[in-house]
Amino acid sequence: MPRLDERLTGGKFRYGYFSSRDQGVSTLIKQDLDNAGKESYAYGAGRFGMEAVFVPRTPDSAEDDGWLMTYVSDMTTKTSEVVILHAQDLKAGPVATIHIPHRVPIGFHGNWIPDSELDEQRKVLGL
Repeated sequence: MPRLDERLTGGKFRYGYFSSRDQGVSTLIKQDLDNAGKESYAYGAGRFGMEAVFVPRTPDSAEDDGWLMTYVSDMTTKTSEVVILHAQDLKAGPVATIHIPHRVPIGFHGNWIPDSELDEQRKVLGL
């Protein structure tokens, strides 16, 4: 489930973000496509992360300047979290977590839509 900074779709980008299994543990991998470097964050035993969505810090921030948001399902507690990591420092772990009292199904997909775009869509729809 690869993702990138959506602002760069169709153009050149340096960083890709991938959900993976590393020795059986669900892991988020940030791949530097320019120098083959990578950084990762493991969610822990019994926890499975879904695709991470990149959220830029500001509309004009650099490609990797922002956060990665993903759902993580905990199969032992049957709960989930929205896990937010700083894209430039995955090893530091989550900067925030939002606890969800039930399990989000594995394979759930999502996107980040800034308020400005949502407001524009509401205008178009007459809402």
